[in-house]
Amino acid sequence: DALLVRFGRMKNDQDGSSCLPRHVYANPNNPSICAVLSLAVLVFSKGSQRDIKSTLVFGSNAKERFSAWVVRTCEQHRDVIMGMGLSINDVGTHSFRKGVSTALSNTPGGPEAVAVWLRAGWSLGSVQKRYIFAGAGGDQHVGRAAA
Repeated sequence: DALLVRFGRMKNDQDGSSCLPRHVYANPNNPSICAVLSLAVLVFSKGSQRDIKSTLVFGSNAKERFSAWVVRTCEQHRDVIMGMGLSINDVGTHSFRKGVSTALSNTPGGPEAVAVWLRAGWSLGSVQKRYIFAGAGGDQHVGRAAA
């Protein structure tokens, strides 16, 4: 009941040696934030059209295009963002992981903080490769809670 997504490289796994899948779950109660529905809409609206060289679902330069979209969206909603006491310079592509990670870490009975940090791709320093190993259970708990 989950999509498994693999990232070739993350901040806490620069060489990709620990490329564990991330579990992504549907949110039938809130379709506006449902990752599975968003992916389905993308696939069914664009089909399998993609560059021959690109294996990415979102095409080439996805990182740059997403970053530009975040900047444009923040500019369009400058007053709302400033009304929350923030600067649009405080909002960036990192905000999505940071916001979800903060919310999950502060949820009573929620996933363990280490599982949240590993899921976010944050490095735990030298401790991570020696003593703390990610498992599917922690990622599944984080994935369900995030959905």
